[in-house]
Amino acid sequence: MTSRNELPLAAALSLVLLTTATIPLSTDVASATKHACWYYAPGNLIPDTGKPSDERLGDGTKLNELDWGEPHGLNPIPGARGIAQSQVYNPGGYNTPGDECDASNFSGPDRDNYCELRIGKDRWAIGCKPGPTHAGLDIKAGTRDDCLLMRIAQERILNNGEDPKIADLVAVQAVQDGVITTIGTFSVDLVSMGRLYRYMHINMKTIQVKLGDSVNKGKILGYMYDDYNKSEGYWTTFHLHWEIRFPMNGEEVFLPPYMAFIRSKERTLNATCQLVQ
Repeated sequence: MTSRNELPLAAALSLVLLTTATIPLSTDVASATKHACWYYAPGNLIPDTGKPSDERLGDGTKLNELDWGEPHGLNPIPGARGIAQSQVYNPGGYNTPGDECDASNFSGPDRDNYCELRIGKDRWAIGCKPGPTHAGLDIKAGTRDDCLLMRIAQERILNNGEDPKIADLVAVQAVQDGVITTIGTFSVDLVSMGRLYRYMHINMKTIQVKLGDSVNKGKILGYMYDDYNKSEGYWTTFHLHWEIRFPMNGEEVFLPPYMAFIRSKERTLNATCQLVQ
């Protein structure tokens, strides 16, 4: 079996259709705010919240600077109406006081959170140092008003028994043609050309697909929500957790999804996202 130290090279050689992202020249925040899409560099997490690695290919490219998705993939949120950001360290997150519907959570810029530290399993995540790792990308999608309306809808569903569909305000979509291989308690898996795309925390009472369905990219899979293992005392915010995985040597390797998210946002908006520091 490939060791952890050998993983980056093995993964790079094994993956097909690997697209290398060209990172735009950096600019300042004042300039970037003029653009519809602006983002921190891959691996630039909120300070002291994670452990991205500095592993590189032979040409010097960092592994987390690559677009590990398939070519021409869609953004997981129709219209790219989402901001990649921590759901632990931003207002209203698990470790942070405040309101998850705070306006600051919907204004950007996008920020990587793939290598954030987590309590629990030591995941095999390319681009991160060994240890308990988030291994996915949290996306706060929609608007502040959507967030507030979902909160009201949730109260009506829980207290009045109303139709769960009233909370369906922010759709999530298939990024590629593929097959639905797993429907979990709070997740849906889409497999396409060897990659597994996992969508977590969607409204499982109103999902739009069934196990074994073949879907085209752009198919609505369901709607962003906060489903989780609530019976075990877990909770989370209204957001989408999105993963890219790849089988290798009998295990599933986690791939950095951040630049696939940014590049698909550029294609959706027909714009070049601006890098900020």
